[in-house]
Amino acid sequence: MQGYPVLTVNGENAPVALFPVKFEDVKLDGLPAEPNLEFSFVVKAPKKYVWDSWHLAKENGGNITLVTTGDTDPKESWPMVANNMERTVTDGPLKIREIMGNVKTPEDGDWHTEWKTGMPYKQPPCPVRTCLFTATHGRATLVDGPGPDETTVNISNYHAVALCLPCTKMLVKTAIPTWTAKAPARFAAGTFVGPQVMSR
Repeated sequence: MQGYPVLTVNGENAPVALFPVKFEDVKLDGLPAEPNLEFSFVVKAPKKYVWDSWHLAKENGGNITLVTTGDTDPKESWPMVANNMERTVTDGPLKIREIMGNVKTPEDGDWHTEWKTGMPYKQPPCPVRTCLFTATHGRATLVDGPGPDETTVNISNYHAVALCLPCTKMLVKTAIPTWTAKAPARFAAGTFVGPQVMSR
């Protein structure tokens, strides 16, 4: 399985990895030379709660299941996001496979992650591939503020557009904020998974 141990989910082996082992070796079809979708939104929760809600396992109420563990830091890691980690994101009836890279969560400063999905490795499910994109290299940076206990999420994506760029922009701008929508309630309740000591 491309160099990583076979994972089990609910007693069953995880799907076979689709992407190369390294994020930088993933070459997607049809991406533009420059980002063609950039926007920002504010989440009313601290950065660590926004990150935690975005990268939340299904068993903890999130949308993510692992395919490979990637290159986790044995000292302290977020269990569902790491460099070169392949995972499946479930959004209603849609399941999208992605690989993560350039994961940065410094003690001080902005947090960052990137993801790649799509062709030539796997077609996105319909209607994503017919209305939105056939491949994406997404980038997200989380910045403290503008107010106390608030986080600004800056998105800068490369999309291989399926139908038309205005359609892609409109729908992706609607979809991505839902990935962090649980953060304010989780913050208010003090519900937090957080980084953990990981074993490989």
